[in-house]
Amino acid sequence: MDIEECDTFEEFTDGGMKYVGWQLGTQKQAKLMSGKSIAMIPQTAKSQLSSVTYDVIAIGESAFSGVRFGDNISLTIPEGIKRIEANALKNCSDLQTITLPSSLEVIGASAFQSCTGLKLITLPTNLTTIGDRAFYGCSNLVEVESKTNSIVDITDKSVFSDEDMILYIPSTASESEYKKNGWNFLH
Repeated sequence: MDIEECDTFEEFTDGGMKYVGWQLGTQKQAKLMSGKSIAMIPQTAKSQLSSVTYDVIAIGESAFSGVRFGDNISLTIPEGIKRIEANALKNCSDLQTITLPSSLEVIGASAFQSCTGLKLITLPTNLTTIGDRAFYGCSNLVEVESKTNSIVDITDKSVFSDEDMILYIPSTASESEYKKNGWNFLH
């Protein structure tokens, strides 16, 4: 995510997590940059310095990469998050369940790579992009459920590492369209 023009820009910490916040007109948005725990990813973050409350719209690159959370962790990413950037949760092997928000549009390259505890992932309605190796090395991931009728081309089989996964698609979706867009390696 590039921030090319904004009225204000600041780096701050809230609840033990680091953010970058920016304001353009009335929009106040932030990207979660790093944290040591993900008991809960917030929808908003407040800068103590400026007293501005920002809407969190992205989980930044490598924000939680390799962080250990304990056994059997379930994570719900809140509505409003539009991007999970590259390596954001890479090697978080404790994660067993991740609930993605319907607002999610982009899953970056290697975002969930080697999250070996994952068994099922549900791709939300508004998802348009899945980066290379996003779920590669998720050795227990055997089912992928898609809530979207169409998805951006996936030309690289390395998005997932298991070609024997089961893909569930909406009854209103076309299986041939999914296969045409690169999903033909799933059964």
